[in-house]
Amino acid sequence: MDPLDLASRVAAIPRRRAGSDAERRAAGLLAEALRATGRRRRRTTRVETAWVRPHRGVVHALVALLAVAGSVASVDHPRIGLGLALAALVAFAGDLSGRLPLLRRLTAARATQNVVSRDAREAPVRLVVTAAVDAPAVGALGKGRAARAQAGLRRRLRGHLPGPHGVLAFALVALVGCTLARELGASGVALGAVQLVPTVLALLAVGAGLDQALTPAPRAGAGADASAAAVAVALVAALDVTPPPGLAVDCVLAGAGGAHALGFRHWIAAERRAGVGAQEVVVLHVAACGSGTPVFWERDGLVLPLRFHPRAVALARAVAERHPELGLRPHRSRGTSGARAARAVGWPAIAIGCVDAAGVVPRRGQDDDTADRLDPAALQATLEACLAFVAALDAELAPADGPARAEGAGRGSQGGARGAPEPAGAPGPRGAPRSPAGDL
Repeated sequence: MDPLDLASRVAAIPRRRAGSDAERRAAGLLAEALRATGRRRRRTTRVETAWVRPHRGVVHALVALLAVAGSVASVDHPRIGLGLALAALVAFAGDLSGRLPLLRRLTAARATQNVVSRDAREAPVRLVVTAAVDAPAVGALGKGRAARAQAGLRRRLRGHLPGPHGVLAFALVALVGCTLARELGASGVALGAVQLVPTVLALLAVGAGLDQALTPAPRAGAGADASAAAVAVALVAALDVTPPPGLAVDCVLAGAGGAHALGFRHWIAAERRAGVGAQEVVVLHVAACGSGTPVFWERDGLVLPLRFHPRAVALARAVAERHPELGLRPHRSRGTSGARAARAVGWPAIAIGCVDAAGVVPRRGQDDDTADRLDPAALQATLEACLAFVAALDAELAPADGPARAEGAGRGSQGGARGAPEPAGAPGPRGAPRSPAGDL
């Protein structure tokens, strides 16, 4: 399976926005690719429809506008202002968590597709390889010079700079505090000056939300995220040739990935209703990898970056040390992914992809992200990093006194990393087998 060829074919389907006909056609193409690779293993592949509400930009603009209204109203009517500010904060928190998406209900529901391919083998742990199918529509703050400036400043602040969603969250909390102070009887120029800062931030958030809502999906989206889907398919194909003994390998190519991984969240919810628990599954999210150098995510999250499971991160670090030729290094972001969605429900997860020297995905959301600008070396390096991680994971899940199983697990690809790092961490007590994915 040549990931460059498959990524180019997916990128040839233009404007793959979440819930669009273009996204459905891309899902169909990827389903056929998975069926072709899975014939030798009797892999079952199907396309599942999920109804989602991907219009997050409109929702966040409404939240910010509600907060601004509360700030203005609190000057003469503190109780009304406090109520509006609290409503905005609750709506924002509920929308990001997915547990109380009140304003999202006002937006249109769209049908997206998840391509689900299941391994016929039984194993103690199922490895779920996932990637996004759609090409995300990215507003001005999330691409180009603005994204690079944020990444540079975040590095200088050692990762403590909040992203746009974090800034909005700060503004909402500050406005709740200011309106509460007015309700308790506070007033004066000082309070007005303090309240002005979060009010301006909320106004800017209105513009940012509308900008995201009105921005079209990029023409090709070759690097983000056609490259990720293609490498995920190539990874599954390689693992079908040389299957890891302790892992059954499933694949979920999820729709609406750019809309806070809504398609994959839908799949996770269905699996949890079916009784799948954290002990039975590990998620490997393949992120955009059309150019740049490979990285593995340590943290990810729009407001409060969630730390990925320490055992999964330790395995990724061991892979980086064992295979320095891959250039794999740790990375933190203020975004969201399938791995972040899995980690939020307690599933072990990790994400591997590529970023440039500035720490951003090259050309993400831009119309020049075309197939002719894909870097075959970046695709191959990401594939090799994923294969080495799977080999390390398989060795980690083996009984402590059992034979090493990592050797040769990376041979499904061409000319890449051979073998895996030594299992990180100490064996279980008294030589007992490590428990499955829960110990990750």
